[in-house]
Amino acid sequence: MNAAKAEDDPNWLRHNNFYTKHTASGKVCHVIIDGGNYENIVFQDMDDKLNLKTKRRPKSYRLSWTKKGNDVETRSAGEEVGESDNVPRDVEPVREPLGAMAPKVPVPPESVPVPSPAGGDAKLRYPDLDSKDPADDLNTRGRDDFRDFAEICFKEFGDRVKYWITINEPWTYSNGGYDQGTLAPGRCSKWVNTACQAGNSSTEPYLVSHHMLLSHAAAVKLYKQKYQGIQKGKIGITLISHWMVPYSKAKPNVEAAKRALDFMFGWFMEPLTYGDYPFSMRTLVGERLPKFSKKESMMVKGSLDFLGLNYYTGYYAANVAVANPVNISYSTDSLANQTRIDELNNSTLPLEEALKDPVRIDYYHRHLSFLHKAIKEGVNVKGYFAWSLLDNFEWASGYTVRFGINFVDYEDGFKRYPKQSAIWFKNFLNKH
Repeated sequence: MNAAKAEDDPNWLRHNNFYTKHTASGKVCHVIIDGGNYENIVFQDMDDKLNLKTKRRPKSYRLSWTKKGNDVETRSAGEEVGESDNVPRDVEPVREPLGAMAPKVPVPPESVPVPSPAGGDAKLRYPDLDSKDPADDLNTRGRDDFRDFAEICFKEFGDRVKYWITINEPWTYSNGGYDQGTLAPGRCSKWVNTACQAGNSSTEPYLVSHHMLLSHAAAVKLYKQKYQGIQKGKIGITLISHWMVPYSKAKPNVEAAKRALDFMFGWFMEPLTYGDYPFSMRTLVGERLPKFSKKESMMVKGSLDFLGLNYYTGYYAANVAVANPVNISYSTDSLANQTRIDELNNSTLPLEEALKDPVRIDYYHRHLSFLHKAIKEGVNVKGYFAWSLLDNFEWASGYTVRFGINFVDYEDGFKRYPKQSAIWFKNFLNKH
């Protein structure tokens, strides 16, 4: 084995100037340094443990080793061979986002800031969730990395970015990625989704959300202590929630709708407001729901200058009388069955009919009326964005549903036509 071959072998872990091979338990068994092959490696003076599973390396360490085929042990004489200051801790394979002519620069996914225009806003997010180790979401390591990543963004772009969103829709990430297994990193219980190779839908969504809240709070604390006074910006988080409508007026269904809202919106909003999870979650999830320490609770509580809220649709919630004691997951814990109705892409409708959307007009009219009422009652609403301007490619639903106030003809060069709701919205804005 040489350095060139080790570079392409997943069993070898690359450091900035050497390679190591490990046993299944993570113990280092071989190392390549300057083309020489060594064994019996011992790490010394480590500031952190070497973790093979997450491919995390300590920031600094010393090595001793025995050259292969030689009984004489050679020590490193105190030379530190850890990462240098200008080398990322986690170097990913070279990417070529701009094609064959792109500069071949190693890109660590957790530290690539996304530029924002002057006076704009920015979201702190991992550019490539598929390349991020899911183990980081299940332990405290990800928190530190997120805070460090946030600091890079604050330092490099804070003179221009005045509105920071730490995390966009944390529920979507924990639910899709760790309960349903339909989004990256695709973890869940096997009975939920047979495509999942690993995961636990009864515990991991709660752990991931817990660490996301603490990561958010750590980034906010850093910004307020170190940057906000100078940069004069604001920092917050964007949540997502459906509205929950009782399936009927029966009391069990009314209570189910409240629980369903707790398990989606309250899951994040109550810690941000009160420093703890909703009572219904603590009662139903029990020991599977992580607990905040007193210090963590105080850090999370109030950790936002503003709240962004994405909401797209309402769900009917019906009570589940008896919990399933075998197949347990985040989705079943609320004891509420949820269903919704979408506007499907009915390609058989003539264009004239497809542009008629009275239900959407009624929604915007009534919703904005109540939003206006809330403002008059003292709610500090700073903005409202209609979703969406156009029919679009809606994630896993693709082109099968239509959300837009403008119709997009997918069969005729993506031509656009205003729906009746777009005309209504234009008139509404002109009047107000």
